[in-house]
Amino acid sequence: MSFQRKYRLPVRTTSSPEPGSSPAEAPAIPRAFRVGSIVIALSLGLAVLPLPSRGETEAGTGSQLQVHAGALAEQAAAAYRRGDFEAAAILYDKAARAGFTDPIVFYNQGVAHYRAGELQAARAAFATAAAFDQLAPLACYNLGLIARKEGDYRDAHGWFRQAAVHPSTTARVKSLARSAIASLPEVKRRKPTLLAEEPIRLTDFVRFSFDTGYGTDSNVYRAPGSAYVDPTQAGAPLVVPEVQSGTFVPLDADLELRWSPYEQGYFAIRYEFDGRVYTKSELSNANAFRNRVSAGGRIYEEKPNGYRYFSSFFDITHYDENYYDRTDGGEVLIGTTDLTDRFQHTVFGPRIYYHRERGRLGYGIAARAFIAKYNSDFDDNLSYLDLTHEQYEAGAHVSWDLFRHTAVRVSYDRYRRDYTERLAKDATGVLRTSNGTLSYDYHLASLGVTQQLGRHFDLALSYQYTIRRDTFEGYDDYDRHSGTAALDFASRRLRANAGVIYRTYAFPNAFAFDLPGEPEKTLDTVYAFFEADYRIRQRYHIVLAGQFDIVDASDPRSAYDRNQLSVGLRWRL
Repeated sequence: MSFQRKYRLPVRTTSSPEPGSSPAEAPAIPRAFRVGSIVIALSLGLAVLPLPSRGETEAGTGSQLQVHAGALAEQAAAAYRRGDFEAAAILYDKAARAGFTDPIVFYNQGVAHYRAGELQAARAAFATAAAFDQLAPLACYNLGLIARKEGDYRDAHGWFRQAAVHPSTTARVKSLARSAIASLPEVKRRKPTLLAEEPIRLTDFVRFSFDTGYGTDSNVYRAPGSAYVDPTQAGAPLVVPEVQSGTFVPLDADLELRWSPYEQGYFAIRYEFDGRVYTKSELSNANAFRNRVSAGGRIYEEKPNGYRYFSSFFDITHYDENYYDRTDGGEVLIGTTDLTDRFQHTVFGPRIYYHRERGRLGYGIAARAFIAKYNSDFDDNLSYLDLTHEQYEAGAHVSWDLFRHTAVRVSYDRYRRDYTERLAKDATGVLRTSNGTLSYDYHLASLGVTQQLGRHFDLALSYQYTIRRDTFEGYDDYDRHSGTAALDFASRRLRANAGVIYRTYAFPNAFAFDLPGEPEKTLDTVYAFFEADYRIRQRYHIVLAGQFDIVDASDPRSAYDRNQLSVGLRWRL
């Protein structure tokens, strides 16, 4: 999803839509009713309401800012009457941020966003208007129209019912709401309740999903695609890799327990599992699993000119995967020591993220620290194989909305990775017992642009420059250039994303095979991916995914091509 799309906390947790017919527009029925001490004429349903006169609002107190806010609201109403709904939505947003707090503005803000095709923003504005008794029936009715338009008939029923039973409702609103309920397809009805007395549902504090399916892998062990001479082995033999393909079963499960001690945030405990199991026993070396437990919370707070978002979690992740010979998938031995379990490890540590949005400007920071504890059951003379390390990360970012649908983001990150036992290589690429332990410093700078293309597409383009410095003698230094292009699509039933990532590495001090006299070490990678999620029922989705890797290197042991495709079924609570 585009990083620049404005995030709003949902007032209600909605279910996925059920299939159904297209909704009808709300009829316009003139009627007089009172907001505070103001008698106004309104058109029921999706039409803006006349604003109170200046003298009857806060704009009449003499505050220059409030006068400006009132002028913005009037400009928004004029834009709406011209049929320029997007401009009206922008102006109503500005009026609300500038301090024009009359509930009619929130209601009209929702109408303009709806007419502009921006249902999420419309939903948030109507939910704000629903907090005011005299507007609550209308706002609930329009929230029902939005839910019905999205095909979520259960949620539509809930909103229409609240419009019908609200203490401030009128006979006409009640009649319209009941007619709307009768027009809905037969679904499991919700208990009628007032807005302030919503029933607690399981999905309010428990979220669960499970995926499984069937996939194919063209190169299970990432074997090099061609034969090569290996000068690191005695006699420099010719190595002929065995590219093995196979089928696998992907597994993915997520469980989150969430509770909200305050309105604008929540605490959560989350468990995630994913893995890949190959159907042939001879390929079981490539089976891999990941288990993660996270605990923490998020805060989202609306501000007069934007919002503030903060999250903090502590993660514990265990990776269960094997270390194998990439030429044939077999075991790797040093003497009599089997290194199969070398890659099994646990990572644990905290992470935080903060973002502040002020009008068109956004900025924030991110930080993370963790320890990666690897299996170290080796003889003392093989302790240099231990991959256990500590890593510390910190970064900052700034974003700017150039236009209504175009945003730019700049970020800088700094990493430090220190290994406990693993030795660094000297300037000739040799591991010596007298060498210091390995330590890397990373600097990452990135520039990204996001463009919304119509109502359904987001295009993201980014460039990243990475510097890694080996703090011992600099043998493993590299400079990396990365480019990413990604496209997201979202509609009522289908969500899809696809992209390609290209990376090129320059190792100024390293050699192929880590042997002086061999060509300079180089590495270029292309990674392409796609995923499509199609909802077939309220909680059932079909998922199609694929990823494609092309790796080219001056050291042929690192070069390979690999394609993975899978189709599966996703169930969500």
